[in-house]
Amino acid sequence: MMKINTASFKKDLKKILPDIEVLGEYKTMKTKLVVKCSNKECNHTWSVTPDNLLRKVKYGCPLCSRKNANKIWKNKTKIWLQKNRNDLILIGSLRKYEDKTKWRCAKPECSFEWEANFKSIRGARSGCPKCGIEKVRESKILPEEKFKKWLDNERPLIKLLSYKSQSNKATFQCLNNDCDTKGGKIWETIPEVLRLQNRGLSGCNHCGWKKSSREKRISEKAIRQWMEENKPTIIMGKDYENTKKHTSFTCKVCSYKWTTSINVFRKNDAGCPNCSGNAPVTKERFLERLSEVSKNSIQLIGKWNGNSQKSLFKCLKCSNEWKAQPARLTSSSPTGCPSCVETGFNRNLPSWIYLMEREIDQQFGITNDLVQRIKFHEREGWKLIDKYGPSSGEYILEKESKLKIWLKEEIGFDLKGKEENWLKNKFKVKNLNSLFESAKIEKLYEKKLISLNNVNQGSSSLTRQSLNCRNEEYPFEWKLLPKTKLEAWENNEKKFFDGKRCRQGHLAPRFVSGPCTECLRINQLKINARVKQTRARKIIDAKKFKECPECKKVFLITPEMRKDKTFCSKICAGAESKRSYVKNNPELVKEQKKKSRLKKSKLSIS
Repeated sequence: MMKINTASFKKDLKKILPDIEVLGEYKTMKTKLVVKCSNKECNHTWSVTPDNLLRKVKYGCPLCSRKNANKIWKNKTKIWLQKNRNDLILIGSLRKYEDKTKWRCAKPECSFEWEANFKSIRGARSGCPKCGIEKVRESKILPEEKFKKWLDNERPLIKLLSYKSQSNKATFQCLNNDCDTKGGKIWETIPEVLRLQNRGLSGCNHCGWKKSSREKRISEKAIRQWMEENKPTIIMGKDYENTKKHTSFTCKVCSYKWTTSINVFRKNDAGCPNCSGNAPVTKERFLERLSEVSKNSIQLIGKWNGNSQKSLFKCLKCSNEWKAQPARLTSSSPTGCPSCVETGFNRNLPSWIYLMEREIDQQFGITNDLVQRIKFHEREGWKLIDKYGPSSGEYILEKESKLKIWLKEEIGFDLKGKEENWLKNKFKVKNLNSLFESAKIEKLYEKKLISLNNVNQGSSSLTRQSLNCRNEEYPFEWKLLPKTKLEAWENNEKKFFDGKRCRQGHLAPRFVSGPCTECLRINQLKINARVKQTRARKIIDAKKFKECPECKKVFLITPEMRKDKTFCSKICAGAESKRSYVKNNPELVKEQKKKSRLKKSKLSIS
């Protein structure tokens, strides 16, 4: 074998692709080198492997090949349009198969212009939209003489007064003397609707409706008999008029009263809404449910606006007031007081204000739990400079709001979220008092400080719980998990534990992308209960037993498994399918066995 040099490679390339010049040096067949197109209009340079140039590439320069392919495609499309689509004229320029271009209708009467892609014209055989609309209109137009003949034959008691077209409204007159109007009723409707509808055979629509309602009306005796046979636990009231109108009903089991139509029972197979749990929630029913769920810790203060609209509530533990939807407080996973949760800020509890810094920036913040908040910031590289507290939450909220207004208006910083941070290059502070001096706000006095012993019993217990980290109560497995979401992302772990509660009030590890583990466990239990219920229903509904053709076991057939052949399990079905495949394809099976034997022999030799 002769070794390939740059000179030999150039000779071989000129035979195949004479328009390409080699700029780089040849090393191997798989290493890329620089190549240039000799065409003056192009002069394109690119890197490519010699193997691709000699064996795979057929057209040389990629830009030139694209241009040539586009020219060929345009010529082919023009030839196709001349042969197949004489009703269109191409105005615009063709670029791609799916790009829109301008077209003109070939009819001199129309000469309408529109935009469309070549895909719709060739694949869907689309044409001029204006001509298509006129065709539809022509098909819908019905002459007046033909419509009068049809009206005399089919509807002799209806007289036509004015007519424009089949799709426009026309005026009619009723000639039926048995009608309540005693004939002479005039109304407007579309002729096509009158031709297609079933009512109004004798005269106007009122005559037909009255006749059909008499025929379709069911007697009260028949409905009461049907209710006794199908709905024995429900009593029907005496205000029955029609199957469509609402009537009063009472349940014998729970003595609940409601109104609905009889068609609901007949078509939907409905029952008592209170027994099924679908009754509309009243105020009394909500308060009973709230006392059970919250254990008399939450009280309704505001007006009752419904189960889905917000109303004012009060927590008896921490005396916090907030607005919430009543349905969320009494749902399967109910929410509670937001201040009682360890996360968040409560103005009714003792609070702190703090100042922290990093290498580049500084920040201030407020909290009810100073220890937890400082530990959280220390994990992200922050250091504590100054702090003030404990003091009343309202006093510290006032200070925070004044500082935010000053930083936004005077300095022009964009403060977003709960953490207020700024760069040291623009503004630097040593302590909290210097920050308040620069903002021209009153200093933090020691007189406003409070002791935790002087606070109410309910709030003091909450603060002491929040101040203590309580790591001793946590399981050992939770302590080993990462403490922030960022740490979990860096270590490629799914869970983390920061010692905070979720929105539902659960203290458990959280997933990086999802809820906490406790919420997921509760949801999974609900799903399992639903699956068990559906399986039990299927077993109750099924009334057939069958023998498995493979293992000859007797098993119960559910409605979904009723087919020509049914098996007790997937294993039996798979065994039967393998046997049928071997019988139907003996030659293929032999070849597959030979291949497997050869592979095993090669592996044993190696």
